[in-house]
Amino acid sequence: SRFEVRERLNTVLKVIYLMFAVGYAPRRGEALILHDVAREALRIAEVVAAAAETKTPAASALAALLNLQASRLDARMGTDGMLVLLQDQNRSRWDRTLIDRGMLHLKAAGVGEHISRYHIEAGIAAAHASAPHFCATDWQGMCVLYAALEAMTHSPIVSASACVAEAFAGAPEKAFLKLEALAQDEQLA
Repeated sequence: SRFEVRERLNTVLKVIYLMFAVGYAPRRGEALILHDVAREALRIAEVVAAAAETKTPAASALAALLNLQASRLDARMGTDGMLVLLQDQNRSRWDRTLIDRGMLHLKAAGVGEHISRYHIEAGIAAAHASAPHFCATDWQGMCVLYAALEAMTHSPIVSASACVAEAFAGAPEKAFLKLEALAQDEQLA
């Protein structure tokens, strides 16, 4: 029934998020990036965000996040088959259609009272996507978003990412001290 669909939606969104991560994240072996898995997760996120029974701010935020992240897929691997760091990516290879679609989903996600982790992560991805080059990234704004994400998730991985943003925002010493403290965390070991 319709009620059960809404009840299970958070689980569905989490599975789509994890599916995309499997395709997008670096791994060992021949295929560092599984484009087909990431793109299928994006397709499913689009379907969920568009369907009347599942169209929610969180579903739109997830669709925004995945579009924005997928926009960089082709620029993430060099001709040598190695991963290319964000700061070294050729932004002209970023898919503008996916960025535009992601921004539309992010706008649609802005209705409602609840902010999900997908909203915050999409905001971080949007900050990267809207910067014409790496040095023009709004690192201060990103620090605010990471602070909210840290408070929501209590994840040491998010905290480590926040340190990167802090360093680029002009506080490398503070970020280093925070990273040193994080080094004690078992998840990061």
